[in-house]
Amino acid sequence: NYLCNFSEHALLLELSRDILHTDDKDQFCFKALRHVVSIINAEKCSLFWMRDSAKGDSKELASRLWNITSKSTFEDVVCDSKNELVVPVGVGIAGYVAESKSPVNATNVYEHAHFNKTIDEKTGFESRDLLCQPLILQREDKVVGVVEVVNKKNKEPFSTADEQACQLATYFCGSSDIFYVIQLQEDLSNKVSKLWASRSIDDVLKEVVLQVSELIQCERYTLAVALIDNCNIEGCLMFAKSYDMLLQKPKSSMFDDEEGEITKNVEVNKLKKNDWVFSHKVIIKAVETKQVRIKWFARTIGMTDFQIKNNYFLAEFSLKSALCVSFYDGTNRLLGVLYLGNKKKKGFDENDEASVRPYIMNGLLFANGFNSIVINKAKTDVAEDTVRFHIRPWQDEVDRVVNEPIPEGEKYNLYEFTFSDLGMNDDETVLGAMRMFTDLDSFNLFHIRQEVTMLRWLITTRRCYRPVYYHNWRHGLNVAHTMFLLLDRMAKDTTATFSDREKFALVVACFCHDIDHRGTNNAFLIRAGAPLAILYNTSTLENHHYDTCLRISSIDGNNIFESFTKEQFDAACELMKHAILATDLALYFQRRNTFKGLLEKPPRRAQFHNRMLLMSMMMTACDLSSITKPWEVQQKMAKLVTNEFYDQGDQERALFGTEPMPMMDRKKSGDLPKMQIGFIDGVCSMAYEMMADFCPGYSPLRDGMRANRQSWKEMA
Repeated sequence: NYLCNFSEHALLLELSRDILHTDDKDQFCFKALRHVVSIINAEKCSLFWMRDSAKGDSKELASRLWNITSKSTFEDVVCDSKNELVVPVGVGIAGYVAESKSPVNATNVYEHAHFNKTIDEKTGFESRDLLCQPLILQREDKVVGVVEVVNKKNKEPFSTADEQACQLATYFCGSSDIFYVIQLQEDLSNKVSKLWASRSIDDVLKEVVLQVSELIQCERYTLAVALIDNCNIEGCLMFAKSYDMLLQKPKSSMFDDEEGEITKNVEVNKLKKNDWVFSHKVIIKAVETKQVRIKWFARTIGMTDFQIKNNYFLAEFSLKSALCVSFYDGTNRLLGVLYLGNKKKKGFDENDEASVRPYIMNGLLFANGFNSIVINKAKTDVAEDTVRFHIRPWQDEVDRVVNEPIPEGEKYNLYEFTFSDLGMNDDETVLGAMRMFTDLDSFNLFHIRQEVTMLRWLITTRRCYRPVYYHNWRHGLNVAHTMFLLLDRMAKDTTATFSDREKFALVVACFCHDIDHRGTNNAFLIRAGAPLAILYNTSTLENHHYDTCLRISSIDGNNIFESFTKEQFDAACELMKHAILATDLALYFQRRNTFKGLLEKPPRRAQFHNRMLLMSMMMTACDLSSITKPWEVQQKMAKLVTNEFYDQGDQERALFGTEPMPMMDRKKSGDLPKMQIGFIDGVCSMAYEMMADFCPGYSPLRDGMRANRQSWKEMA
């Protein structure tokens, strides 16, 4: 009686509450229509959902809720594939309403042109009056179902008020599809976000299959993932992996009425083992034609398509209905296929596809993205292993040097800034480097085996320099030598000193500061879109030099930092990185005025404590030290560096079709003296003037630069 007295506003309120507190679309529609039956005092009401026919060439109505009364429970009226009533669109009053999208209020239905009395004849029920309303998805003007109300209990015809109450309920039922899809998507988004914390592709996709089993209740779930370039060979699709779950009860079937706990276990099968899963001709056709709504029903399908003998049809599993959905990315590449078998209670429909598609797609996109990372990592590891093998010193290279005594520094003029490597062969350059580390007492302080570890490290470093004109191993040797002298003379003239570990790290950094240089500068790499420029956003070459330095030391037999604790090694790495990056002239221009300002403040050099800034200026002084060498050496070095510049200029013309800057233009080689003067005045002069001001022991660098400037001036 209470329900019968509901007003239209009260019904609206009740429906609003129900849709917020009901988790299932069919459950909500049941509640809404039961309200309608009570309010308009009808004998019964039924709900039909629209779907594709079994053959996929037409639409049909399938009963989902049948004969709802004011006292019905959901279990009493819900239909499954076994007891559902199927009505073709256009047949009967319900079919007519679905086709015309117009409601029908029929009195004395046996006289109505579209009434189909077959059901009454089968059930013995006598229909008198019938109110039929279409469920329309408003945003698409699409019929998704039909509500049919039969006979008022007082035998009166349905009134306009009855039509309005029924229309209100059908509006909510039609809109519930949108509401629950939104709710589902929110739930899926939350679940998807949690999956990204998983550590492997298998973890994510197994969880995806488990979540699909919560959305759609079936007997079997199979997700095949094409993590490789798939191909169709003799009617068999190739997939990298499949994720297969067959739900089983202790009893015969999960759909028995008997209680029993369902076991959920996703089996992961790799290539070859899972190919048979998708050997069906129909599924191959579905994938090739990108059909995504492939549905079969046991009562209409030609089961010969599924009787191919293979392991998918186990003795305990008999396929009755199926849904196959294929997934493609934006480049038209097949990502995977979802195959569901034997849905509970009713056949598959469009909503099943819509509910799982975004979730599966997210999982597959993640899997493919993660797989690309894994593959690229594997390729990188293989390339790294290959490089490590080829840059290791050959035993004959080690043998040629290992038995040679380490010469005294005077033999190669190592204790003077006028040192030149021009008269040394490659093995002698390694021996000269060994002398510098010997004088730093590195072998004793850090327990480095000079005949094995240090020698191998030096030869590996030499091998990793490319044979370019200037930025090669010998340039690294000269820069390291200048740092060796700066550290030695600093201790005598100032209180701003570095520890033994810091001295060692600085000399190592100098040896590696241009390792694997390609003969072109940062600007060229960025303009050319080189991989290094993509890998490193700033100080491109310098960052690469530092990483290569660490890579060399990590090779077996090359670890010159083996005796360092983790904290000591981390500190050494930080210092080396700062030192190598400091050779980027762009950073030098930013810092030199700050350094000059500090030098002008008392107590000046005697109490200089900004060691990182000092170290940066020292690295620049070492890197440019060829400008301070004796004139005959400076001339040769200038020709080497300009040849390297000219090669870059030639590449710029070829690649970009533009003229290079004058210092890199081979056509302007006659202007070399003027350019050298400009380089000294614009870059070098301030650096060496400040170095000499900071420490008198560094004045030979300034003096050599001044002498060379005068010589270039005379040539100009």
